[in-house]
Amino acid sequence: MTSSSFGLTSQAVSAGEIPKAEGWDFDLCYTSVLNRAIHTLWDMLNEIYRTWLPVVKDYRLNECHHGALQGLNKGRDGQAVRRRAGADLLYRQLWNPPTLLASVPTVAMPICSPNRFP
Repeated sequence: MTSSSFGLTSQAVSAGEIPKAEGWDFDLCYTSVLNRAIHTLWDMLNEIYRTWLPVVKDYRLNECHHGALQGLNKGRDGQAVRRRAGADLLYRQLWNPPTLLASVPTVAMPICSPNRFP
């Protein structure tokens, strides 16, 4: 475990002390699909003895999602997206990134089959 991950773990444990001290109870948890967010939630839930709670993970809860630009190569794919959008867009600094289409595979779709591990 690196010192930075230890620092994040201790922050998550500290964050778990607040709801425990206030007597808050939860039925459901939400987090992004980022590993660090998931692990932070696990650390917090462990601190409040609620590791059994169901967790909903959604890419829309990521810190910053770049719409149709998410996961693209800046040099190779950025030009194609700018041409399609019909404007000179700033890559990764957009206020209104191109929207995701349901027909286009994105990072929101599972990388592996849910039945991968029997």
